[in-house]
Amino acid sequence: MNGIDYDPIHDRIVLSCPRMDEVWVIDHSTTTAEAKGSTGGRWKRGGDLLYRWGNPAAYDSGTAANQVLGFQHSPTFILKGMSGAGNILLFNNRYTTVKSSVLEFKPPLDASGAFLPRVGGVYGPAAPVWTYSAAGFYSAIISSARRLPNGNTLVCSGTQRWIFEVTPGGKRVWEYTVPGRPQSSNYMFQAQYVDRTLWASEATLSVSAGGTVGFDLVAGTPRAGDMRLVLASVSGTSPG
Repeated sequence: MNGIDYDPIHDRIVLSCPRMDEVWVIDHSTTTAEAKGSTGGRWKRGGDLLYRWGNPAAYDSGTAANQVLGFQHSPTFILKGMSGAGNILLFNNRYTTVKSSVLEFKPPLDASGAFLPRVGGVYGPAAPVWTYSAAGFYSAIISSARRLPNGNTLVCSGTQRWIFEVTPGGKRVWEYTVPGRPQSSNYMFQAQYVDRTLWASEATLSVSAGGTVGFDLVAGTPRAGDMRLVLASVSGTSPG
């Protein structure tokens, strides 16, 4: 396993199984005793897999031609209120032998939120709803992808030490490569988005002229109710 995320709406967990080239979904609500069997929990399946996707050959229902995922990392449930809410987003490391991809897929659910049965022995969907790839974009291991509040996606290509933001149309609008030699000690495991909720009106103040700094706490943001400790530093030349 190399990735895990939680769906608070359906009380489920998604796991990344890279050597199976699949993601699995299990019931989070089960007790330890229920998880040992095939009954119980919110979804009545105990510790059995509720859903799996990416490589039908792993459960004897397809061939290599049906495989979508390759040593994937960092599956996440897209949060409510974001573009693609409820879908699963992940970094598909070995999309081809020379390219990685980021893909988003929509697991088939019924009105109650339960996964729909397999069709022809294979778990749907047949294809992702969104895929990003580009020439020169390749990280065989580690890496991550996260949906942003603005609808774009934050991507970390770990072995390239490359972080970028991409639009739904596939345009890179921001990027940064972390300096360093191309060796394992400089790899980046993943990148996370942290929303900025506290804005300062000024970055610096003159010691001689003085002044004030106003802080604007953005109402409605996830951390609007957090306690804040504001620190400052003083620097200058002598005398001064």
